[in-house]
Amino acid sequence: DASQAEIKSAYRKLAIQHHPDKNPGKQSHESQEYFTKLVNAYEILGDPDRRVLHDEQDTFGKYQSRPHHYNSKAGFYTGNSLVSPLNETEFERLVKCRGPFFEEEECEPYMIHFYTPWCVHCKNMIQEWKRAASTMDGTETPLGFVKFAGVNCETNKQLCRSLGIRSYPEIRLYAHDVKGQEHSEEFPSRRARNVDNFMDFAIKGTRLAHEATLQSIDAYVMEKNVTNAESVGLWVVMYEGKHCPQCGALKASLRRMSANIQGLANFGVLDCAVHPKLCQHQYVGIKYPVLKLYPYKGAKGTGETLVEPGADPLVLLPVVEKVIRMCLANIEAENGLMKTLLEEEEEYDKPEPPKPQYQYPEPQRQQQRVLPAGVRANTNQRQYIGG
Repeated sequence: DASQAEIKSAYRKLAIQHHPDKNPGKQSHESQEYFTKLVNAYEILGDPDRRVLHDEQDTFGKYQSRPHHYNSKAGFYTGNSLVSPLNETEFERLVKCRGPFFEEEECEPYMIHFYTPWCVHCKNMIQEWKRAASTMDGTETPLGFVKFAGVNCETNKQLCRSLGIRSYPEIRLYAHDVKGQEHSEEFPSRRARNVDNFMDFAIKGTRLAHEATLQSIDAYVMEKNVTNAESVGLWVVMYEGKHCPQCGALKASLRRMSANIQGLANFGVLDCAVHPKLCQHQYVGIKYPVLKLYPYKGAKGTGETLVEPGADPLVLLPVVEKVIRMCLANIEAENGLMKTLLEEEEEYDKPEPPKPQYQYPEPQRQQQRVLPAGVRANTNQRQYIGG
């Protein structure tokens, strides 16, 4: 029942008393062993979360199995550190930014560690996860400050099952862009789980969520923007549904593509489980995912299918991006040609400017000279003849 301050004070006193340098001679070996045990004990008791973990699961951790006396409800994080433990209600309010107790100012990016207490790999990354949370504390990203949290999937099985968590540990980044659209990124399983990689993943993920333009499509957007013949703009629409293991990977790749060619095309996702009639009108069946490209202008119809169900989207997406860039280049060239023709036509139709009229100078009148008295003028010879 000792507090953290009392444990720290007692550790300092015992460390000074039993340090090997303070006990030379025969007692040096005994002091070294005692000091080593003291340091190991403080590493557990000095951390509030590890202390709770140690009290609940004792010395378990060598093998990924469940002993009969083990209490699976004990989590790694107790809320005394920068890593917050989340249950289903808190996950909906803080991470998903919805629910009856949601406040808009609480919607911030979250790095979530999904774990089970019997997972050895989950236990081994606790310290690295806490160091990453401490290092990222106060570091601002394009979407705000990143919070670190943990979800115990033994006590929140329904939440983890609904999110598709199948292996442990699993790390995900959840963020919302300026339009309120949710973005989630999964930390690569083959990447080393250390502080630098966690920070790099958090910073790049929030930047990607900030720059991505993937939006949710409903009946209004579909009718007004995507399939409307009078609307102008290239649309790439992904159709997803239930029981679609490839939809998550395709959506993440499509989000990156929208950030790479930002402002050149519109990207959207249509959930066929929510809008089944819209998918039927676009001739999308019951297998997913389906990716379609809708023309820049004119009659758009049902679009052109780029990725069909069963195809590997990660292999085809680079080809899809090249197709989109080619379409955009053709559109830009067409718009440039039309602009040039319109400019030439306007130049031809311009009236010629009026020619300037030459202004002749007015003739100056010759002043008559006043002759003296008795003198007459001979106008023919232009001489003055005296009388």
